[in-house]
Amino acid sequence: MVQSQQIKVMSNQYRLKLGGNMLVYQYKIEILGMEMWDANLVQQICRFKRKALETALGFNVVSGYQIYTLQELEENVDFPALFRGAKYTIVIDKSTQC
Repeated sequence: MVQSQQIKVMSNQYRLKLGGNMLVYQYKIEILGMEMWDANLVQQICRFKRKALETALGFNVVSGYQIYTLQELEENVDFPALFRGAKYTIVIDKSTQC
C-alpha cells in the first residue's frame, strides 16, 4: 500500500504552481536500447516522445531515473521510439510506484 505525505514540489526545469491537495505518483523510468545511462539522452528521447507521454500520463516531469505524474498507472506502459536512427523503448513499470 502506498502511503501519502505532504511534500513541497520543486523543479529546476520550470516553475510549478500546484493548488490544493493532489497526488503525485513517482515511477522508475527505463530506456531500453541505451548502452549506458545518459541523462541528457534520456531527456532528448522523452522530449521526442512528449506528446505520446502526455497523452498516456497527463502532465509529467522526468528527472534522473524517475518520472513524476499526476495520474496513477493502471498497467505498465512502453513507448517505442526511433530517435536519430536508433531504436529505443521508454518503459515505465507500475510496480516501481513510490
